[in-house]
Amino acid sequence: MYIKLLNKNKNSLIIFFMFILFSVLDISSIKKQNVFNDNNSNRALVAIKIESKKVLLIWRCQYDDYQAGFDIYRNNKKINDELITKSTCFIDSNVNFNINTKYLVKKIKNGKEVESFSTCLMLEKDYIEIPLTKRNNYFVHHIWPGDLDGDGNFDFVVSRLPRNADTNFHPLVEAYLLNGKHLWTIDMGPLSIKKLENEGSNDAPAASISGYGNVAGYRDNDNITVYDINNDGIAEVFIRTADGVVFGDSTILETNIKNQFISVINGQTGKEIYRLPVPDDYKNDGPLGGNFGIAYLDGHTPSLVTKFVNRRSDKKFNCIICAYDWIDATLKLKWKWKRNENNNAQYFHQIRIIDVDGDGRDDICSGNFVIDSYGKLLYIVDSTVHGDRFHITDINVEREGLEGFAIQQTENGVFSNFSWYYYDASNGKILLKSSKNEDVGRGIVGDIDPRFRGYEFWANDGIYNSYGVKISENMPPVNLRIWWDGDLLDEILDKTSIYKWDYINKKSIEIRKFDDVSSTLRNVPPFYGDILGDWREEIVYETKDHKFLRIFISTENTENKLINPLYNRAYRLCFTTHGYYQSNLLDYFIEK
Repeated sequence: MYIKLLNKNKNSLIIFFMFILFSVLDISSIKKQNVFNDNNSNRALVAIKIESKKVLLIWRCQYDDYQAGFDIYRNNKKINDELITKSTCFIDSNVNFNINTKYLVKKIKNGKEVESFSTCLMLEKDYIEIPLTKRNNYFVHHIWPGDLDGDGNFDFVVSRLPRNADTNFHPLVEAYLLNGKHLWTIDMGPLSIKKLENEGSNDAPAASISGYGNVAGYRDNDNITVYDINNDGIAEVFIRTADGVVFGDSTILETNIKNQFISVINGQTGKEIYRLPVPDDYKNDGPLGGNFGIAYLDGHTPSLVTKFVNRRSDKKFNCIICAYDWIDATLKLKWKWKRNENNNAQYFHQIRIIDVDGDGRDDICSGNFVIDSYGKLLYIVDSTVHGDRFHITDINVEREGLEGFAIQQTENGVFSNFSWYYYDASNGKILLKSSKNEDVGRGIVGDIDPRFRGYEFWANDGIYNSYGVKISENMPPVNLRIWWDGDLLDEILDKTSIYKWDYINKKSIEIRKFDDVSSTLRNVPPFYGDILGDWREEIVYETKDHKFLRIFISTENTENKLINPLYNRAYRLCFTTHGYYQSNLLDYFIEK
């Protein structure tokens, strides 16, 4: 494999515009949305050998590309007959693939060249392979993408957990560039697995990056996120740490054994550049663990969001959500919200960060409740209890604002009397709920049936359309939605396979099986999302022998031109949160 990295535009800024594509087939139809650029600004042009004489080129569609077209050059010779206006995908036919071939794409507007960009990747196969540092007894759990070297491409921060929980191997955090170079390793230290005598049985170890208990326990927490919070073009890494953590520059965190911290890590070196204590409001009930993410709480600048949870001796949970701004090279507390044990705010195993009330500022959705951008409780969904997963997007286009879909589970023997609910995401009002009363582990939202406008959703009792009408008793797998095959419907990603829903015959069809790789916990990949090429989403798996990461790229041709989803803030911020891994979602619906 040959990889040539592009130079980054050093002058790129976080910009907000008021136009985004609503109808990708009629490019004159535009829905007003915030278009967002988080500094990852290159075109991610990829050339992939798809047959002996054919090469597929795919690149990003930016917000203003609908008034322009593209010309393709191979070794300085133009190879397209007509200006390319209806896609950001081109097949170069009757060519011998050579890693030294030079492809150049020129953006043409009003008959003039306004931009040109070359390939960042030349691939002989439909995947990129990144060698992992050799580790016995480890597997890859989560992956967070971020630009770690300032070249405009996504790189990867990887959590690796011991496969055998009975060992004394510590969880690790490692960083890899897109070109395969290993940058650094952080050893999370003895407090990432060893429990103190006064810790509750369900509490996360002080420096864990996985979840409750030791590494054999639930792995719903992440306590890591990656993002360029200071807008210097290079992502920072945020990790919950404690005594004994060894950072990427070999510095050891040495402090009181009971203290927990948020450490800010230099993405290039793995060196800790700032540290502040985790809130101590519930310190007497044991270490706090939870989820990290990034939010634009003022609509313009990124803030770190942390959700911390621990469990009391009476089995009830404490929950505290904090927001921090990066000011003068330090993290400053912006606000702190504490769960009142008398209310019914039930946190789920992840957070979603999205503007639910339409004020241009992100809100923090943690389960059946929402904390607004000012740190105030916006609402609690009435009569609901704990669940594992929830989804928020514009499910019903004909209703104002966004909708949510969430599942329900038993919590300490308590049921909600329904297994899922469909609700108004702006105020928590339930629009529809299941007639079944049972513990449900998964639910999903996806656009899988073109006969109905809006998204479909399903969990345990059939598929429902956006109007709340059941359209099928049969269901596809309940896991992750994904764009893969080139049409504008969603496919379903489950374990190491992609499925297409046959809405006529009401059955799932496996359209791609990935060999020699393995899914991680809860039958998901360590990461998936649009990080290369056009608007389709890539999938990152670990090989079964634990030696490599493989980043798979769709090689299906497509004539659909879709603005890159990274320009949607809700979608981009999905990359910053994990927990129980959920689907990436836009905050708008793509009309077919």
